[in-house]
Amino acid sequence: MITIRSFYKPRRLQISVRNNIIWSLSLGFLQIGLATIIAFILARRPRFWKTLRTVYFVPKVISGVAIAMLWKAVYNAEYGALNAVLSLITGQEWSHNWLGAFNTALPAIIAQEVMYIGYFMIIYSQPGLCRFLPPIMRRQRSMAPLYGSRRP
Repeated sequence: MITIRSFYKPRRLQISVRNNIIWSLSLGFLQIGLATIIAFILARRPRFWKTLRTVYFVPKVISGVAIAMLWKAVYNAEYGALNAVLSLITGQEWSHNWLGAFNTALPAIIAQEVMYIGYFMIIYSQPGLCRFLPPIMRRQRSMAPLYGSRRP
């Protein structure tokens, strides 16, 4: 039986602290790194940039409960979408419990959390932050009209 006192045993406490450190660092680097890359891509205003910006921000608008139910359906061992896709790709029957196995639970949670880059992407793509772009990119932007580019 797992109780509150059992979490204060040295081994469980070490595992808990280690998992929190891994989770925090991986989300910090992955989420913010991806958000920065996507913000720089969208700053160049490619085709359908407004639609892409909206698609990346939608997970922040949807209720957390609805998102949790979607991810539960993706990771479900019996009828999950991830197992179905892996079965199609490999040709083998997959019924892996992604959130129940010790070796895949933390990566599965990190993977679903990385998807919420919309908030950081919107903040990084604000016009006031363009002064933090590397100087070479600023020069390219300022010289673009000289070479016939219509994009700022």
